Amino acid sequence: MVHDIQAGADTLLQSGRRTLNDGKAGPRASEETGCKIEGMMNKVGGSIRRFSALFAASIRPNCPLSACCWYHHHHTLNSDKRDASSQLPPSSRRVRYGNAIIKLMLIDMYSKEGMVKEANYVLKFMIDKGVMPDIITCTSLLDGYCLRGQVDEASKLMDLMVRKGCPLDVVCFSTMINGYCKSKNLDQAFSLFGEMTSKGVKPNVVTYNIMVDGLCKDDRLQCTRELLREVQAEGLTPNLVICASLLNGLCKNGQLNEAIAKYEQMEKKGFIPDIVVLYIIIDGLCEAGKLGDAANIFSKLLSKGLQPNCRTYNIMMKGLCKKGLLTQANQLLTNMEEHGCCPDQSTYDTLIQGFLHNNQVKRALQVIDVMVAKGFQADAQTASLVLDLLAHDQVDKSVKDWLQNFVKH
Repeated sequence: MVHDIQAGADTLLQSGRRTLNDGKAGPRASEETGCKIEGMMNKVGGSIRRFSALFAASIRPNCPLSACCWYHHHHTLNSDKRDASSQLPPSSRRVRYGNAIIKLMLIDMYSKEGMVKEANYVLKFMIDKGVMPDIITCTSLLDGYCLRGQVDEASKLMDLMVRKGCPLDVVCFSTMINGYCKSKNLDQAFSLFGEMTSKGVKPNVVTYNIMVDGLCKDDRLQCTRELLREVQAEGLTPNLVICASLLNGLCKNGQLNEAIAKYEQMEKKGFIPDIVVLYIIIDGLCEAGKLGDAANIFSKLLSKGLQPNCRTYNIMMKGLCKKGLLTQANQLLTNMEEHGCCPDQSTYDTLIQGFLHNNQVKRALQVIDVMVAKGFQADAQTASLVLDLLAHDQVDKSVKDWLQNFVKH
């Protein structure tokens, strides 16, 4: 695969040289060749030889190509801390240090890779040269810090942006609020939420979704209700993501009746629930022992144009096993395979545990056989149940021998 990509890049370079030698080269030809090679550079590292060859062929690479090559090469050298710029031809080094667009792209690429230290290095380099990155680039680095849980560093970056006169927009605030929510610092998230509104930056649906999700996960349902009233007062319509966060929070906190009422209101208002929303409702109903209602919603998924995913099948199977409806649970395994949904580790563990808890050892062994044949291993709970059977006097010797062999493997 890599060889084919490299060969393709070499062919393009040869084509570029011929075009230049024929006197037919122009900006468009150079750009097209550069863009094609850029796509290949995204798929394979070690691209410096071809990057240098572009200059040798008098094809000046465009900004994305320059940034992409430098990034890939620096990434491969990062382990021994060598300076990648020293490996590039002098003309390409001038492109790297002379073009702010490349630096902005590097910050964005490093941030998305979680390489915030490297991104921050480029940022400081730009500031030292008197160039302040735009709000989009700064937000990208902000998001990189938040993804790594470094909210203090993200907060420092926001302060720097303000000092350098970079205006904070709704995306910037939302990114920082999300960082606080992910780190379970809801009080700070609320404080920043109030700050953005006081500065005239209006929260959008994404901002509200972040806040609703954070509040629900922190069991602050009353605050969530108040925030949703604010959403409606602002003339915004809660989207499916906000609704899913609310329903999940209600179900997890034992407010199933309110969750069902909200779900029914959604349908009356024309919301078309997706598989995530329906999974939350089915899960809540199964946990509450309302298997009939859960099965009713599950049975209508296909008629709604929705394909149940593995998690949805698993939660229904778990509910059936809890009720001792093992034949139906086993049939559900067959159904999901017939509908093109591959069982996962949790599927088999759920069914095996259901059989073992109901003393149907031989049926459990049949499922274990299938699970092992498909390359899965039992989880800790299933393994514990198997070990308990080995110590049980009423289990047949042949079964014990099989179980001992299973444990060994």
